[in-house]
Amino acid sequence: MKEYDTTLKYHAFSVHFNPFLQHTEWDEISGKAQQYFIGFLNEKNYGDDVISMSFNFFVEKEVDYDKQDDNISTASYFGVPKNARLNLHFEHDFFVNASCEIKYAMTLNGIFYLLCHWNDNLKILKNTPLKEIIKDFQNKLIEDNMYDADIAKNYIKLMNPFRFMFMKNYFYGLKEKHILFDTNDIEKYLNNNLHKYNFGKSIKEVFFYYDIFDFDNKAHQQYIDEEKEYSYGKQKDLIITEQYDSKIFYMETKSAQLKYLHKGILNAIERIEHMKRKPKDFNYKEFYKVMEKLMNEYEELGNMGG
Repeated sequence: MKEYDTTLKYHAFSVHFNPFLQHTEWDEISGKAQQYFIGFLNEKNYGDDVISMSFNFFVEKEVDYDKQDDNISTASYFGVPKNARLNLHFEHDFFVNASCEIKYAMTLNGIFYLLCHWNDNLKILKNTPLKEIIKDFQNKLIEDNMYDADIAKNYIKLMNPFRFMFMKNYFYGLKEKHILFDTNDIEKYLNNNLHKYNFGKSIKEVFFYYDIFDFDNKAHQQYIDEEKEYSYGKQKDLIITEQYDSKIFYMETKSAQLKYLHKGILNAIERIEHMKRKPKDFNYKEFYKVMEKLMNEYEELGNMGG
């Protein structure tokens, strides 16, 4: 069976180890597992509502929870198909020291585990026959003597991760080289810690949109947002915003820049109190305290540099 054989009814499914790497020593196992799952799907007829799926398995000595950002995409614009991206960490020492047979079984059962996780915790698109696929795939694994319920103890998965993401919007009058901090690094640090806290059931993702421009530049004053309105989405997502004066970034140390960023994040969180439509079960005051704590820790750990 060829990878992505478009002659098959169901073909847009992939299995990857450490997908940020081009190749791993387990590529043969992932390819075999991918073919097994595609072959299983094509033995059945689930109709036209089966979306493409990517199963990403991470094998890391130090688990990076920031990578466990499952996503069920409903996007159809620009030709982007609907798809599910599901992520799981394997317990490093167990997997690395296991036989090829155990690695293969762990991968197949990992697919089953992620399908169940999707069904229990994530958005299920209308008419998607997920429950039927789960039941049939479990039976397939049992028939082939590949099902192993106990192997799940070697999986590491956040059931309900809480994520914070930086989303830059307007950026004028300042070059990237003038920004001395790395929001990707900050985001990674935050998301590897935020999952330890409970802020309620209403919000799972916070998107922090921020602008950087010269407040005194008349051409830029049209972008000044006095109200900094918020957006509370149906997918348990919350958008908060802040604007930064680019003049403050010039000739400042990394320490001073990061403190300025830090202050703006807290200001944006504090303004949640004035939202007209607040998430009913979101402890934004606790979120404020935790973000202040984590940003202070990030600075103290030496991430600020000069």
